[in-house]
Amino acid sequence: MTRRRIVFIDKNTGKTYITSEFNGDKEDFWNCRAGDTCNMYWKDILSTYFSNISTLEEFKIAHEKAQKEYISNLTGKSEILPIEEITDINYYKGIYGSNLYFV
Repeated sequence: MTRRRIVFIDKNTGKTYITSEFNGDKEDFWNCRAGDTCNMYWKDILSTYFSNISTLEEFKIAHEKAQKEYISNLTGKSEILPIEEITDINYYKGIYGSNLYFV
């Protein structure tokens, strides 16, 4: 499955934030029959929740809504994980295997 994270750079503060990892999408879960599910394709998650993000609050809300599209087979619900502030640019080097999307 494709691992993805989204990065937001706050133009007001200059701070950088990153989402928790989004693992797969509707197609990935369908193809591997994993038991867990995602209600949307990745391109739709990006266009529905992350287009035109301009504030940190909008980024947090988009992140939470996008996470709710992922449903765990074990619990029957989504676990909402927090975004993280990136304080060291070298942090990007430690994100192995994830596709990064900047908004």
